[in-house]
Amino acid sequence: MPLLMLLHECQTADSHELSFCWFHRLTAVSEVTCVVDREQSITKAIKTVLPQCIIVYCWNHILGDIRVTKSP
Repeated sequence: MPLLMLLHECQTADSHELSFCWFHRLTAVSEVTCVVDREQSITKAIKTVLPQCIIVYCWNHILGDIRVTKSP
């Protein structure tokens, strides 16, 4: 997983698709669980290149999106 994070040069769907195509050709894996941060471009790339994959949202990113505010 960290390897794929380091391979792409920008966060576009095309860039992510290229990374997942490379991953698929190198490993021949087509059914895997992908943990993502809910970024639309990476989710779209996974669904396009590896439609059999299960997409799971990263709990750390979900918790980071929750903002707790204190009452005055």
